[in-house]
Amino acid sequence: MKKVNKVIGTSKKESTKNVDVKESKKDYSKLSLDDLLLLDESELDEAIINKLLNLNSEVKSFSAKKVKTGSSKLYKDTAIKENESGKQFRNRIRKQRNTLISSINYASSINDKAILKTAIASFNKFYKETYSLNDYSLESLLRKNSDKDTLVNCKIALITIKRNK
Repeated sequence: MKKVNKVIGTSKKESTKNVDVKESKKDYSKLSLDDLLLLDESELDEAIINKLLNLNSEVKSFSAKKVKTGSSKLYKDTAIKENESGKQFRNRIRKQRNTLISSINYASSINDKAILKTAIASFNKFYKETYSLNDYSLESLLRKNSDKDTLVNCKIALITIKRNK
């Protein structure tokens, strides 16, 4: 196991202590949703994303049934079906988005590149047909009133999509 010297204390007499590198790494399975949202994209490699999707109970609990409503110029006018109210449209779009995000995260968690490629292609088609801004950011995909598990799962999926382009 690799050891690292770590400076302890702020007094004039500073000492060093050997610390295991493994101890200094984050336990991603126990991070809160707030902590997960603060993670930088550079911190999340495929192995860490896989751990998040498989071990963190708050991320695993994400389901396509958790949907909230809202509206604006977030969506293209052509995405609305005839005789569909605004609320029905937003519910349909969010359910579809959550299903696609779940399929990307599932494929990533089981390391199946073929399923992941198909899921990403389906998401890309949906995203380009539905959303007016196609910059693959959380802001363009979600509203500010989304719950934290949706935010985290969408963030993980967007990172996976960007890495597999």
